[in-house]
Amino acid sequence: WRRPADWRGALGGAESDLGEGGTFFSTELWPDRDGTFHGTVRLPGSAAYAQFAVEDGEGRYVDHNGYRSWDLLAEYEDGRPKFEALWQRARVFERRDPQEAYESIQRLTELYPDRVEGWSIRYAYEQRAIASTLSESLEQVHKAKFDGFLRRAATSTPSISELGELVNYARRLHDPSAQELWTSVLERLHPNDPIAVRERVEFLEQTLGNEPRALLVELEREWERVGPIQPLLIQRAYDAALRAEDASAIRLWAERLVSLQPTRVRGVVLRLARISPLRTFAADLIRGELRRLERASHTDRPLHLSIPEYREENRRQRHDLFATRGRMLVAEGRSDAGIDTLLLAAEAGWDPELFNELAGFAAAVGDATMALRFRALAAVDPLTGEFFFETPSPDIARNPAASSWLKALEAARDEQRDRVYVTQVNRRFVDDVVIRDHRGVNRPLDTLLGETATIAFLWSRWAQRTIDMSQRLLEYRDELASRGIAILAITRDPDPERALQNWLKLGVDLPVYVDPQGEATAALQSFAIPDLLVLDADGRVRFDPVDVDEAVRAALTLFQDR
Repeated sequence: WRRPADWRGALGGAESDLGEGGTFFSTELWPDRDGTFHGTVRLPGSAAYAQFAVEDGEGRYVDHNGYRSWDLLAEYEDGRPKFEALWQRARVFERRDPQEAYESIQRLTELYPDRVEGWSIRYAYEQRAIASTLSESLEQVHKAKFDGFLRRAATSTPSISELGELVNYARRLHDPSAQELWTSVLERLHPNDPIAVRERVEFLEQTLGNEPRALLVELEREWERVGPIQPLLIQRAYDAALRAEDASAIRLWAERLVSLQPTRVRGVVLRLARISPLRTFAADLIRGELRRLERASHTDRPLHLSIPEYREENRRQRHDLFATRGRMLVAEGRSDAGIDTLLLAAEAGWDPELFNELAGFAAAVGDATMALRFRALAAVDPLTGEFFFETPSPDIARNPAASSWLKALEAARDEQRDRVYVTQVNRRFVDDVVIRDHRGVNRPLDTLLGETATIAFLWSRWAQRTIDMSQRLLEYRDELASRGIAILAITRDPDPERALQNWLKLGVDLPVYVDPQGEATAALQSFAIPDLLVLDADGRVRFDPVDVDEAVRAALTLFQDR
């Protein structure tokens, strides 16, 4: 595509434990005669880290550096990025791309080997690596580092951040005596530090976990003392309220939870919708979230999303909320309102289970047209229905209504394809990219594509979701292969041997490749890890699905339309 002349730069803030940073327009860019764009950005003097992307004036196209964004790290005069800049960069990437976050932490420990904060969080990453057990030598390295930090702390006064990470490091190394010692020091000097609060919350959970009402009393006292500085306090209290089956406490802590972490609304609503005394409250949450999505400005969107992509993301969220609210209304006996709401959900998202529900409701009230439409939509679902039936089964063919059914199936297939293709993305062909197979042989990516489509699974040993997603893909492997659809598992891990060892331990029999230079990841424009992308037979990225089921549906739709 062609860049318009009025591109704007966007600056994204870092994520925090209690929410996400914002995105705001920071400058307009103007083209020079040679096609280079220029602009000026002014940042607060306290800024340590920022990310940039560039978009056209209408927000329809976003140049986000191949979904990697551009980094700005505050530096010292000698050119080293500041400790805080690398730390914040790791926090920003922690959920989106744990591999990138780990690389920032690695660099932080190399540049600042005397900072306990870097080594503590590095050990946390190395502990969490999937399908991996820490070698004795690695554990010894960290214990030696920790002992050195302890000796230094014994002869000096650690800063508040150092004290907190001494506690964290001790916890991760399973050193209870050191953890108790430095927790007591932190509690004495900085009792309102989030890590000190976390340690008190964990102690309360250990001692009162079986008495949720008593635990709630103590956690409320802690809340009154420190407020919303520690997410674990809110989560533990919410869980305790659920265990105590105390409707008023559940509501109180749910309100606090979603006000500080709006992304948790959907999970909270799904849970509370099953609790009769809280259905009205859950309904209020749904209405509030739907209003928020309706009012959401394009400036509220994440840095990498165009306005059309942001609208699509909001559509997915509205589907879940409408479906939950509709089922609540039906359960309350308000069938008409419930069905109307479920119809909104059906239009907002592809949901075969919901289609069957609506077909049943329609049949019960004698609405044959509606019943036929939704039964057919469920039937043509690529994952669960009769998508690949070229002819109707004998019992349908003998039925007097067979012609109506066949027309309904044809219309449903058209609708299913339309719904899939409305989510397609516009990216270039992937070519001139070489990846390495498990034997160390370089393979051009375009020679590994499936005959009809390819699902590329970008994974990392640092991302826990890799396990579930890879196993789910494995369930579809044979069915997809029979239709010429390939699955490629690709990692850009800088340590290919370690990455492949971890993959083998997962026991997932899928073709796996390494991309240590990140060429394939950049060419595919993968934004998050793990990530799923669907390519057509020519190697163009056509879909950027949110989960495995959506990826398989898109690939099977390409197969049908080949």
